[in-house]
Amino acid sequence: MAFAHGAFERLGIVEGPAHTHLAWTADGPALVGAAACLAPDPMDRSPYVAAGLNTQAGVLASLLAGAAPDRCLGTHRYRPARHMTKLLFNFSAPAVIVSLAGLSRLRQLASFHSLHRPSAPGDRVCRRNAWVADGGAVYLVHDEAEQISADARQFRLWESRGELYGLAMLGEAPPL
Repeated sequence: MAFAHGAFERLGIVEGPAHTHLAWTADGPALVGAAACLAPDPMDRSPYVAAGLNTQAGVLASLLAGAAPDRCLGTHRYRPARHMTKLLFNFSAPAVIVSLAGLSRLRQLASFHSLHRPSAPGDRVCRRNAWVADGGAVYLVHDEAEQISADARQFRLWESRGELYGLAMLGEAPPL
């Protein structure tokens, strides 16, 4: 998180919605891309409300409606009342979803808020190098940033072991 925050500051993105795409290397994180953008998708509304945040689209709508920036952004910063993280699934190779049973593990995470747009059995997934990802979005919301970090590590561990989505790699027969 500190690396991503520092990258944003160096790019001049300090007061508004933004996202990064990081790659993990042997030497640590490497910035692949960073952008300031709007996310108008209403799927974000529930976790943002749980975190005490206005959605990015809501802030923009208020500004376009003529509200003073101070009223929309507080003290000129987009500060959360709680901590929130959005995790996207990483798939190592093209595959077909054969089971969703492992997704129930997400409820074990203390900060788990919601899973939006999960893939369904029969859906194809592939390795992505962009913000758009297969598998849906997992939102983690909690008062303690450390809890979110621990839960994100657990999520990635389950994911690396293939314990969330049941996959049949393309070219393999799906299990019966």
